[in-house]
Amino acid sequence: MPKTKQNPIFYVLWVGVIGLLVFSVMELGKSSMVAPPVAQSDNQIAPTKAEIIKNWSDLIRTSPSGIRGNPHARFIAVEFADFQCPMCALVSEPLARAVARSKGQFAVYFYHRPFPKEHPLAVKAAEIANIAASKGKFWQTYDLFFEKQESMTKSNLLDLLSGIGMNTPDVKSELQSPVSLAGLDAQIQSNMTLDQEIHASETPTLAVRDMRTDNVAVEVGKNDVALLLEKMHLITPTEAQTIIRGDRLK
Repeated sequence: MPKTKQNPIFYVLWVGVIGLLVFSVMELGKSSMVAPPVAQSDNQIAPTKAEIIKNWSDLIRTSPSGIRGNPHARFIAVEFADFQCPMCALVSEPLARAVARSKGQFAVYFYHRPFPKEHPLAVKAAEIANIAASKGKFWQTYDLFFEKQESMTKSNLLDLLSGIGMNTPDVKSELQSPVSLAGLDAQIQSNMTLDQEIHASETPTLAVRDMRTDNVAVEVGKNDVALLLEKMHLITPTEAQTIIRGDRLK
Protein backbone atom coordinates (compact mmCIF):
# COMPACT_ATOMS: atom_id res chain seq x y z
CA MET A 1 0.00 0.00 0.00
CA PRO A 2 1.63 3.30 -1.03
CA LYS A 3 2.44 5.81 1.77
CA THR A 4 0.54 9.10 1.88
CA LYS A 5 2.76 12.14 1.32
CA GLN A 6 2.52 14.81 4.01
CA ASN A 7 2.15 18.41 2.87
CA PRO A 8 5.37 20.36 3.79
CA ILE A 9 3.23 23.32 4.90
CA PHE A 10 1.91 21.10 7.69
CA TYR A 11 5.44 20.67 9.09
CA VAL A 12 6.16 24.42 8.89
CA LEU A 13 2.96 25.22 10.80
CA TRP A 14 3.68 22.54 13.38
CA VAL A 15 7.21 23.82 14.03
CA GLY A 16 5.83 27.37 14.32
CA VAL A 17 3.26 26.35 16.94
CA ILE A 18 5.89 24.51 19.00
CA GLY A 19 8.21 27.55 18.83
CA LEU A 20 5.44 29.90 19.96
CA LEU A 21 4.59 27.68 22.93
CA VAL A 22 8.25 27.50 24.03
CA PHE A 23 8.62 31.29 23.74
CA SER A 24 5.43 31.84 25.76
CA VAL A 25 6.60 29.56 28.56
CA MET A 26 9.98 31.32 28.68
CA GLU A 27 8.36 34.75 28.87
CA LEU A 28 5.95 33.60 31.58
CA GLY A 29 8.87 32.43 33.65
CA LYS A 30 10.53 35.83 33.61
CA SER A 31 8.01 37.49 35.90
CA SER A 32 4.54 36.83 37.25
CA MET A 33 3.77 40.56 37.35
CA VAL A 34 1.45 41.88 34.67
CA ALA A 35 0.75 45.32 33.29
CA PRO A 36 -2.10 47.26 34.88
CA PRO A 37 -5.34 47.17 32.90
CA VAL A 38 -5.76 50.23 30.72
CA ALA A 39 -8.96 51.30 32.41
CA GLN A 40 -10.38 54.38 33.99
CA SER A 41 -12.08 54.13 37.36
CA ASP A 42 -15.86 54.23 37.27
CA ASN A 43 -15.64 57.22 39.59
CA GLN A 44 -16.24 60.19 37.29
CA ILE A 45 -14.07 62.59 39.30
CA ALA A 46 -10.92 60.51 39.03
CA PRO A 47 -7.98 61.93 37.07
CA THR A 48 -7.90 60.87 33.43
CA LYS A 49 -4.99 59.26 31.61
CA ALA A 50 -4.46 62.48 29.65
CA GLU A 51 -4.32 64.57 32.84
CA ILE A 52 -1.81 62.21 34.46
CA ILE A 53 0.45 62.11 31.41
CA LYS A 54 0.26 65.89 30.89
CA ASN A 55 1.19 66.62 34.52
CA TRP A 56 3.55 63.69 35.06
CA SER A 57 6.79 65.67 35.32
CA ASP A 58 5.19 68.12 37.78
CA LEU A 59 3.82 65.27 39.89
CA ILE A 60 7.23 63.66 40.17
CA ARG A 61 9.11 66.93 40.64
CA THR A 62 6.84 68.22 43.42
CA SER A 63 6.23 64.93 45.22
CA PRO A 64 7.50 65.44 48.78
CA SER A 65 8.38 61.82 49.32
CA GLY A 66 11.04 60.83 46.88
CA ILE A 67 10.49 57.46 45.30
CA ARG A 68 9.81 54.26 47.20
CA GLY A 69 11.42 51.56 45.10
CA ASN A 70 13.50 51.48 41.95
CA PRO A 71 13.49 54.83 40.07
CA HIS A 72 13.88 52.85 36.84
CA ALA A 73 10.93 50.55 37.54
CA ARG A 74 8.64 49.74 34.64
CA PHE A 75 5.54 50.67 36.63
CA ILE A 76 5.58 53.99 38.50
CA ALA A 77 2.65 54.88 40.74
CA VAL A 78 1.56 58.15 42.31
CA GLU A 79 -0.50 57.79 45.48
CA PHE A 80 -2.77 60.68 46.51
CA ALA A 81 -3.55 60.34 50.21
CA ASP A 82 -4.38 61.97 53.54
CA PHE A 83 -2.61 60.77 56.70
CA GLN A 84 -5.88 60.72 58.65
CA CYS A 85 -7.91 58.98 55.94
CA PRO A 86 -8.83 55.48 57.23
CA MET A 87 -9.09 54.07 53.70
CA CYS A 88 -5.60 55.38 52.90
CA ALA A 89 -4.27 53.54 55.94
CA LEU A 90 -5.73 50.30 54.60
CA VAL A 91 -3.84 50.55 51.30
CA SER A 92 -0.52 51.79 52.73
CA GLU A 93 0.74 48.32 53.70
CA PRO A 94 -0.35 46.65 50.42
CA LEU A 95 1.54 49.33 48.48
CA ALA A 96 4.67 48.73 50.55
CA ARG A 97 4.35 44.98 49.91
CA ALA A 98 3.82 45.60 46.21
CA VAL A 99 7.10 47.51 45.98
CA ALA A 100 8.97 44.82 47.93
CA ARG A 101 7.57 41.95 45.86
CA SER A 102 7.96 43.48 42.42
CA LYS A 103 11.68 42.76 42.01
CA GLY A 104 12.33 46.38 41.14
CA GLN A 105 9.48 46.70 38.65
CA PHE A 106 6.99 48.73 40.74
CA ALA A 107 7.68 51.97 42.61
CA VAL A 108 5.59 54.67 44.30
CA TYR A 109 5.63 58.43 44.79
CA PHE A 110 3.40 60.08 47.40
CA TYR A 111 1.30 63.19 46.90
CA HIS A 112 -0.45 65.11 49.67
CA ARG A 113 -4.24 65.34 49.41
CA PRO A 114 -5.31 66.40 52.93
CA PHE A 115 -8.91 67.14 53.86
CA PRO A 116 -8.50 69.49 56.87
CA LYS A 117 -12.22 69.95 57.51
CA GLU A 118 -12.78 66.23 57.97
CA HIS A 119 -9.31 65.42 59.33
CA PRO A 120 -7.96 68.19 61.59
CA LEU A 121 -4.50 66.60 61.96
CA ALA A 122 -3.98 65.94 58.25
CA VAL A 123 -2.13 69.15 57.40
CA LYS A 124 0.06 69.02 60.53
CA ALA A 125 0.95 65.40 59.74
CA ALA A 126 1.79 66.45 56.17
CA GLU A 127 4.04 69.24 57.47
CA ILE A 128 5.88 66.81 59.72
CA ALA A 129 6.22 64.29 56.88
CA ASN A 130 7.79 67.01 54.71
CA ILE A 131 10.29 67.82 57.46
CA ALA A 132 11.06 64.10 57.67
CA ALA A 133 11.54 64.03 53.89
CA SER A 134 14.26 66.70 54.18
CA LYS A 135 16.05 64.30 56.54
CA GLY A 136 15.57 61.26 54.32
CA LYS A 137 12.83 59.75 56.47
CA PHE A 138 9.61 60.41 54.61
CA TRP A 139 8.66 56.78 54.08
CA GLN A 140 9.43 55.83 57.67
CA THR A 141 7.11 58.65 58.76
CA TYR A 142 4.49 57.53 56.23
CA ASP A 143 4.53 53.98 57.63
CA LEU A 144 4.46 55.28 61.21
CA PHE A 145 1.54 57.68 60.75
CA PHE A 146 -0.63 55.11 58.98
CA GLU A 147 0.26 52.40 61.48
CA LYS A 148 -0.56 54.67 64.45
CA GLN A 149 -3.41 56.53 62.75
CA GLU A 150 -6.12 55.48 65.20
CA SER A 151 -4.12 56.67 68.21
CA MET A 152 -2.78 59.92 66.69
CA THR A 153 -3.68 63.07 68.59
CA LYS A 154 -2.55 66.67 68.46
CA SER A 155 -0.56 66.18 71.65
CA ASN A 156 1.26 62.97 70.68
CA LEU A 157 1.89 63.54 66.98
CA LEU A 158 5.48 64.68 67.53
CA ASP A 159 6.18 62.11 70.23
CA LEU A 160 5.51 59.31 67.76
CA LEU A 161 8.60 60.35 65.80
CA SER A 162 10.96 59.00 68.44
CA GLY A 163 10.01 55.55 67.20
CA ILE A 164 11.85 56.18 63.92
CA GLY A 165 14.84 58.01 65.39
CA MET A 166 13.68 61.55 64.60
CA ASN A 167 14.82 64.36 66.87
CA THR A 168 11.51 65.65 68.18
CA PRO A 169 12.80 69.04 69.50
CA ASP A 170 14.33 69.79 66.07
CA VAL A 171 11.05 69.02 64.31
CA LYS A 172 9.13 71.14 66.83
CA SER A 173 11.54 74.02 66.24
CA GLU A 174 10.95 73.87 62.48
CA LEU A 175 7.19 73.82 62.98
CA GLN A 176 7.44 76.93 65.16
CA SER A 177 9.60 78.86 62.72
CA PRO A 178 7.42 81.16 60.57
CA VAL A 179 9.82 80.87 57.64
CA SER A 180 10.04 77.09 57.83
CA LEU A 181 6.29 76.70 58.34
CA ALA A 182 5.53 78.98 55.40
CA GLY A 183 7.74 76.82 53.19
CA LEU A 184 6.13 73.60 54.39
CA ASP A 185 2.63 74.96 53.83
CA ALA A 186 3.60 76.23 50.38
CA GLN A 187 4.70 72.71 49.43
CA ILE A 188 1.43 71.22 50.64
CA GLN A 189 -0.62 73.92 48.92
CA SER A 190 1.29 73.26 45.69
CA ASN A 191 0.31 69.60 45.96
CA MET A 192 -3.33 70.46 46.64
CA THR A 193 -3.48 72.89 43.71
CA LEU A 194 -2.25 70.26 41.28
CA ASP A 195 -4.58 67.70 42.91
CA GLN A 196 -7.51 69.95 42.03
CA GLU A 197 -6.26 70.63 38.49
CA ILE A 198 -6.13 66.94 37.65
CA HIS A 199 -9.29 66.09 39.66
CA ALA A 200 -7.62 63.94 42.31
CA SER A 201 -10.38 64.85 44.71
CA GLU A 202 -10.83 61.64 46.68
CA THR A 203 -8.47 59.49 48.71
CA PRO A 204 -6.91 57.12 48.25
CA THR A 205 -6.33 57.63 44.54
CA LEU A 206 -3.65 55.61 42.76
CA ALA A 207 -2.35 56.35 39.26
CA VAL A 208 -0.05 53.70 37.78
CA ARG A 209 1.89 54.45 34.61
CA ASP A 210 3.55 51.78 32.47
CA MET A 211 6.75 53.58 31.50
CA ARG A 212 7.24 51.36 28.44
CA THR A 213 3.84 51.88 26.86
CA ASP A 214 2.54 55.05 28.58
CA ASN A 215 -0.65 53.22 29.50
CA VAL A 216 -2.14 54.59 32.71
CA ALA A 217 -4.56 53.00 35.16
CA VAL A 218 -6.30 55.26 37.67
CA GLU A 219 -8.24 53.84 40.61
CA VAL A 220 -10.10 55.60 43.42
CA GLY A 221 -10.95 54.05 46.79
CA LYS A 222 -9.46 51.15 48.71
CA ASN A 223 -11.47 48.50 46.86
CA ASP A 224 -10.37 49.51 43.38
CA VAL A 225 -6.77 50.07 44.47
CA ALA A 226 -6.70 46.60 46.03
CA LEU A 227 -8.17 44.98 42.92
CA LEU A 228 -5.66 46.77 40.68
CA LEU A 229 -2.71 45.53 42.78
CA GLU A 230 -4.20 42.03 42.70
CA LYS A 231 -4.58 42.13 38.90
CA MET A 232 -0.94 43.12 38.65
CA HIS A 233 -0.05 40.08 40.84
CA LEU A 234 1.49 42.35 43.47
CA ILE A 235 -0.81 41.28 46.30
CA THR A 236 -2.69 38.02 46.73
CA PRO A 237 -6.46 37.59 46.27
CA THR A 238 -6.72 36.95 50.01
CA GLU A 239 -4.93 40.21 50.78
CA ALA A 240 -7.15 42.10 48.34
CA GLN A 241 -10.30 40.72 49.97
CA THR A 242 -8.96 41.64 53.42
CA ILE A 243 -8.64 45.26 52.32
CA ILE A 244 -12.07 45.24 50.67
CA ARG A 245 -13.58 43.98 53.95
CA GLY A 246 -12.02 47.00 55.65
CA ASP A 247 -9.37 45.11 57.61
CA ARG A 248 -5.66 45.83 57.84
CA LEU A 249 -3.15 43.33 56.55
CA LYS A 250 -1.32 41.44 59.26
